Amino acid sequence: DYAEWLLTAGFGPRWAATAGFTDDFSGTGTRASYLQLAYTHPLGEAFELRAAVGEARFDSALADYRHAELGAGWSRGPWSARLTLHATSGAARVNFGDQAARGHLEAA
Repeated sequence: DYAEWLLTAGFGPRWAATAGFTDDFSGTGTRASYLQLAYTHPLGEAFELRAAVGEARFDSALADYRHAELGAGWSRGPWSARLTLHATSGAARVNFGDQAARGHLEAA
């Protein structure tokens, strides 16, 4: 079993902060915490740009690491789409290996 607690708070219409905690990161028995700050900028009525930076910290031999996201989104009525580029600091490779920690593009 894996439980992670997340809390996100908005600050006005564009800023959001997320904090997270788990006492058993991915079944390793390691306590971990997470902080992220995100900014969303509207582009007209249907489009938006989003940027976020965050950091994960661990209470064990796992390496603390940083990550960043840059994305664009579209929405109209019940439909939405987004494209997000994810990047992590080199320290993430210690925890997850090169393949899992490398930057990637996500479409949803």
